[in-house]
Order: sequence, then C-alpha cells, then structure tokens
Amino acid sequence: MTKHILTIDRTSPVPLYKQIKEILIAELRANMDGPLRPISTEEELVLRFHVSRAPVRQALKELADEGYVYREVSVK
Repeated sequence: MTKHILTIDRTSPVPLYKQIKEILIAELRANMDGPLRPISTEEELVLRFHVSRAPVRQALKELADEGYVYREVSVK
C-alpha cells in the first residue's frame, strides 16, 4: 500500500492554518488503531510545511480546542 503524503496548497484560498489542521486530523485518524504518540513539535511542523510559526500555532490551538490533541510544554 502506498502512503499518500498530504501537503499544503499555496494557491488555495483556504488559509494555511486550516490546511495544516486538516492534514493533521487526517493523519491522526489514519493512526487511530496504533499506539498513542506525540505529534510533531511546532518547530518540526514549521520545517515540514515551510511556513511561519503563526499558522502552525493556530492549527494546533484549534486542534486542542476541539479535543483532537492536548498540548504539553517540553522542558529542555
């Protein structure tokens, strides 16, 4: 089975944060049968999607507000 990698469409009228949010929801749903694991950090998502931190933060905020994820602060 080929794994489809979802990406953002910079030509779309849909805001970047909404596209990121929908991609992450699709990935969470695809992994529902597996063990629970952390999703990427803000920094990793910024690098992955080649966007600034603002759309990543907005996407993660909405995911948390809607109960898809919860957020933790990592201490280095």
